[in-house]
Amino acid sequence: MPAITITVHDEEVTRLFKRLLNFTSDLRPVMKNIGEIVLNRVQTCFEEERSPEGEAWAPLKPSTIQQRIRSGYGGEHPILWREGRLGGHFTYDAYQDRVEVSTNVPYAAIHQFGGRAGRGHRAEIPVRPFLGVADEDWDEILDTLSKEIERLAKG
Repeated sequence: MPAITITVHDEEVTRLFKRLLNFTSDLRPVMKNIGEIVLNRVQTCFEEERSPEGEAWAPLKPSTIQQRIRSGYGGEHPILWREGRLGGHFTYDAYQDRVEVSTNVPYAAIHQFGGRAGRGHRAEIPVRPFLGVADEDWDEILDTLSKEIERLAKG
């Protein structure tokens, strides 16, 4: 899947990271917590069929619904969560300076970014983003950083 980079431009998050570095040089534990927050967002996106920003995913086309019915998968819903193949294969790796959330499912990118797919690239797949950070996730990240600072400050 092509990389998606989320760079923190939030002054408070940046300030808390800097403050955290006063107590520890190992940020991997907090990066793991952030990885869990992002994985939870991915799960929420699949469950609610919405982007991290809350925008509803494009509905399936009637031809796709008919194809699913013929294949024995039922009708319209869920849009992407089919047997958990895509939605259930996200992981994260926590590093000192970042967390990487990824999947090994090759068709994830076409659903995240949209584009042409299928035989001869005749099918147009709409954008249905599931990977990202919502506003409320930033609040949870701030809380995670603050709690880690408190824990380390107590010694």
